Amino acid sequence: MNENVISINNENVENFKPSLQTAFTSSSLVVPPFKNTSHWIKENNDTISTTTSTDEHLYFIDRIKRLVRQLFSINLCLSMLILSLILISTVAIFAVTFVTQQRSIEEYSSMIGNQLRFRTSEYITQFMKSPFQILEAWAIKSKRQSFGRTESTENILNMMYAFFAVNDVTFISYTRSDDYNIGMFYDNDIGSIAVEVYRDGVWTNSSIPIISDDGVVALPDPKDDPGDTYPNHMNDMAWWTNSRDIFSQLNQTQVGAWSTIYADYNGQFWISAYRPLFNYTFNNETGETEKVMDILYSIDLEMTIVSNYLRDNLGLSKNSFVYIVQSKDTIMVASSKIDNDELFVFDLTQERYIIPKRLNESKIDVVSGVGNKLLGDYGFDISNITIPSFKYNGYQIEISSVTDKYGLSWSIIAFVAIDDFSGQVIEFRNIVIIVDSIVITFSLIMAIIISRLITSPLSRLGKKMEEIRKINISSDFLKPNGDDDSEDLEQIPSFNENNNTNTHVPSMSNTVYPEPPKQILSHKHHDNPTQRFKFLQNSLFYEVSVLQKHFTKMSHAVQGFMKYVPVEIVSTFLKGDPSSFELGVSEKRIAIFFSDIANFTSICESLEPSDIIEMLGHYFEKLSEIIYQNKGILDKYIGDAVMALFGAPETFEDYAYYCCYAAYEIQIALKKMNSKFSKIGLPTLNTRIGISVGDVLLGNIGSSFRLSYTCLGDSVNLAARLEGLNKMYGTSILISDSCYQLVKERFVCRLIDMVAVKGKSQGEKVYEVVCRMDHSTESIVEQCLSYENILTECYWKKDFTLAKAEFESFGKKYPKDKASIEMIRRCDDFMHRDAKIFEQWDGVFVATEK
Repeated sequence: MNENVISINNENVENFKPSLQTAFTSSSLVVPPFKNTSHWIKENNDTISTTTSTDEHLYFIDRIKRLVRQLFSINLCLSMLILSLILISTVAIFAVTFVTQQRSIEEYSSMIGNQLRFRTSEYITQFMKSPFQILEAWAIKSKRQSFGRTESTENILNMMYAFFAVNDVTFISYTRSDDYNIGMFYDNDIGSIAVEVYRDGVWTNSSIPIISDDGVVALPDPKDDPGDTYPNHMNDMAWWTNSRDIFSQLNQTQVGAWSTIYADYNGQFWISAYRPLFNYTFNNETGETEKVMDILYSIDLEMTIVSNYLRDNLGLSKNSFVYIVQSKDTIMVASSKIDNDELFVFDLTQERYIIPKRLNESKIDVVSGVGNKLLGDYGFDISNITIPSFKYNGYQIEISSVTDKYGLSWSIIAFVAIDDFSGQVIEFRNIVIIVDSIVITFSLIMAIIISRLITSPLSRLGKKMEEIRKINISSDFLKPNGDDDSEDLEQIPSFNENNNTNTHVPSMSNTVYPEPPKQILSHKHHDNPTQRFKFLQNSLFYEVSVLQKHFTKMSHAVQGFMKYVPVEIVSTFLKGDPSSFELGVSEKRIAIFFSDIANFTSICESLEPSDIIEMLGHYFEKLSEIIYQNKGILDKYIGDAVMALFGAPETFEDYAYYCCYAAYEIQIALKKMNSKFSKIGLPTLNTRIGISVGDVLLGNIGSSFRLSYTCLGDSVNLAARLEGLNKMYGTSILISDSCYQLVKERFVCRLIDMVAVKGKSQGEKVYEVVCRMDHSTESIVEQCLSYENILTECYWKKDFTLAKAEFESFGKKYPKDKASIEMIRRCDDFMHRDAKIFEQWDGVFVATEK
């Protein structure tokens, strides 16, 4: 037999009976006496088999769960991420296709724009040529027939009628320099071709139909039926003088010219083509031959006809249109958008009765936008434009110029709406883009979800590890009970009892000091600490889940450790500095805080121990919270007393201010706490606080068995003694002179006395913290100054009789001020002593009690 196998005999069985019975006590099975063990086993065999089967089933389920969790490994997730990237790459290929398609759409739009521009150019070219073809033919025919001034009226009318009827012109005229003019046009009022005649400064009163059953009628003399008259004859006619000026500046070879656009009395806009005949005369004075305009043939063209043609004949698409502008200044001439835009402004006060408008002044946004772009790139003159094709706000812009030999230069600007010519393509493209966008969005969402599923647990774990290193396990609160004491932070309770005024006085300093920023607490106790890390236990990944479980256990241990050691000290431990665990101290200047509950012994005698513990729990919770919020650390609890340090272990700016502000907040918070205690029949708690600032020995003190991070020094003793002095003066917060020098610009403080605390012979000024400087009132300032004046001018100058009288007067005005009562008692005592005792007295009161 193997020696490792233990034989079981009757003696062994008897020895194990008690332990077996104990082991089965908690079981659902009934344990019989050991004498009937075999019988019991037989009776419960089915139960044992059932239990075993259930355990195996649970184990199998747990095993399956673990296998399923292991499937969600980082490798699998990375594979899915790669698949998503492949999908995105596929979509990118389609995107390139769409870009190419977009380019084709743009090329097609440009082609349509060129076609629109070409058709417009054809019309405008013909528009420019036709008048001069007629005028040139008329002038040549007149020369061949030797007509001139001797040309008969009948011949003039017949020739004008022939050109007018065949070419369908709007207005044609014949003018001679001898004060004679005939104009032919179609008169809608009489329904016939008519003429108007001017002769020797007089116009006919009305238009005259020239066609009758017998042919062309003879013209009457305007003097027989006079209308408008011109005293200066031809010189009063702007079109004559303008054309004369135009041709006087042209070279000898140019035989025609265009007028500028003008308006008539009816508000219609025109442009005129001029063809002159000249006489050449010799000037005896200058000795030169002069060119003088003798006859002027002209055709007037209504500009509305051009715009109507563009609107009615160039409708290549619903939203495309054309504008024609003067190349030299972008003044609008015609447009297919004539119904939606204003090309000219009719104004009888202006020269030629017209105010022209440039392209950038159009009422249509896209037109004015293109006008501004051209203005910015080329100025007003676009005759030499370098980029005649570009896109602007969904339009393909095509620009070309048409110029004739008579000085007219117009630019055609075609606005091609891209969407009009690519509707089906764009519709198909949009469908594909929508589908691809959905696919891309889904792929991105999947990639983000997968990557977050991979990285988020690890990131959270890393952040929590960093929080532990920085001792910031929980930061889910600032004031755990939702209390906000900021509205009550005006002045400490002792002064609330003596002052009723709400009149605020300006700060004694030019600097405004707001409340110190609160430090978010990292040590708050939770009733169920596992809830804080519950999210760490729900990771989808097996590998991360294992890390999270171990981390949760470690964090619970660290959190429990922080309840016994200040979190700042634990933080230095976690930084891994070996000196943090060594015995030793260093000198440092900090603020020391001591607090104690007044008459706590009497309170304990009147309450049950459980009530005392509960009250202290609430009390310490609030004090600790305020201390930590103001960057202090709790050194220790000493019964009902609290010792805290400010400026340790790391020094920070304004540590004395934070310490005083914590004491100030504690007194305000106690008002609310005491109100709640009173409502449930519990006694109120009054806390006395002492604060000093000075150099201390700070560090690890103790032995190799146990260390304590604390401080030693006179400043520590002084803070404790100041806390006790509150009882004598009836104050709540007393601070040392060194502390006062650091906070006097931020708090209203009252000089209470000069005291040598017990165990010290050197006296020091002691101050009471009254309120924040920005919450001070006239009454508070007056009370503080009055007390200080009595103290310094009477009491310290050994005039105890006067000091007593002044303190008594002060006490009548502020009857609840216990400091003045103490000083009255002291003055009365000093008055009955031998005056020689005070010959060397420097005003210091030597305290004999702690």
